[in-house]
Amino acid sequence: MQVLKKIIGQPWKIVEIENSLQSLQNEVGGFIETVIFENAAVICDEDGRFKQKQYNTSVCGISFVGDILLVGIKNNNGFCDLPYINTFENLLNAGRKR
Repeated sequence: MQVLKKIIGQPWKIVEIENSLQSLQNEVGGFIETVIFENAAVICDEDGRFKQKQYNTSVCGISFVGDILLVGIKNNNGFCDLPYINTFENLLNAGRKR
């Protein structure tokens, strides 16, 4: 699935990943935790703060540590390609340049 990934210190980037629990865990470096917004979700390492991972970014006022993903939500029951991925990438990276 096509999602956005934010690695610490780097801009958001479009990546293709497998839609599986193992793949999501590998991408964020631990057990996943999701923060759901309307039709998208940020996926992060649920123990990132406990592991003292470095601050990455804020999304809608919520701070995240470690590598994170922004994915689409389908029918509130699973993950999918992020809709309007290019628009999200441009908006999130534009905010980074401020």
